[in-house]
Order: sequence, then structure tokens, then C-alpha cells
Amino acid sequence: MDIGFLEFLLVMIVGLLVLGPDRMPEVARKGIYWWGRAKRTINDTREEIEREIGADDIRRQLHNENIMKSLGESKAAIEATVKETTDNIQRFKTIGEQKPRRGSAAAEPAVSGDNTQADELAVIKAKKELAAIRQAEAELAKQMSITSNAAEDTFDEVQSKLSESNAELASNTSAETPKPGNKDQL
Repeated sequence: MDIGFLEFLLVMIVGLLVLGPDRMPEVARKGIYWWGRAKRTINDTREEIEREIGADDIRRQLHNENIMKSLGESKAAIEATVKETTDNIQRFKTIGEQKPRRGSAAAEPAVSGDNTQADELAVIKAKKELAAIRQAEAELAKQMSITSNAAEDTFDEVQSKLSESNAELASNTSAETPKPGNKDQL
């Protein structure tokens, strides 16, 4: 329960009018004492109930499940990227291995030096296309390697954060647990 300044001021003015200036300080001290004691009792009861039902374990498990869910989503996205990249590489390999078209210089070798200028241009074009395919294949392989390294780094980072989080939750739980027989903690 939060009490604002204006509410507190109003209660103090009414109390001053009802109780008078002589009894007001004594009643205020008793009220503050009982308010603090009630608040401590409620907090102690809440903490004891949480300990009994294992709220900290439930929180830790939910936290771990959320991390594992995000890790699974990342893994699925990375696998989709790797599959797409592999498919692209395979498609480029298939294109590069296709037989040349009928009528091109590579399909029908020239007879005794009768290469025309069109045949020479077709050969040059085919070589350029093959070089472009090989370059694209190398680029895709490079992307796949980068994606794989990024996935490993992300997995290691998530695993590290999960370990740190579990250690932090464990230390917070042990720090909040009162020692048996110590009743002065209230």
C-alpha cells in the first residue's frame, strides 16, 4: 500500500485536530511501530510460502525454458539459412555442369579453323558464366561458414548467460534464506 505525501499530510492534520498536539507524537510513534511490524509479518509470511512451494525453482525453470525456446528458434533460423545456402550451391553446381546448348562452339568442335566470330563470342560468354557460377559458389560457401560460426558463437553465448543466470539465482536464493535459530532478522 503506497501512501502519497498529500494523503499523509491529510491524515496528520486530522490526527492533530482529533488528538491534539500533546498526544499526537505518541500515537504517531505507535502507529508507525505497528505499521512496520505488520509489514514485516506479511513479508516474512510471503517469503515462507514462496520457499515452501519452491517459487525460486519455478522461476529458474521458467527462465531456463525461455532461454531454450529462444535458442531453438535461433537454431531453426540458422538451419533454414544453411539449407537455403546448400540448395543455392547445388543449383549453381547443376547449372555449371549442364551440357552446352546445341549449336554452341563447345557442343560442336570447329572443323579445321573455321571458327566464326559468333562461336568465339559464345565460348567467351560460356567461360564468363562458368566463372560467375564458381565465384557465386565460393561466396555461398563463405556465407555458410560465417553463418555456422555465428551460430556456434550464439550458442556459446546463450549457454554462458544461462550458466551465469543460474549461478546468480542460486546465490540470491542462498543469500535470502535466513539461518535457523536467528530470530533477530525481523
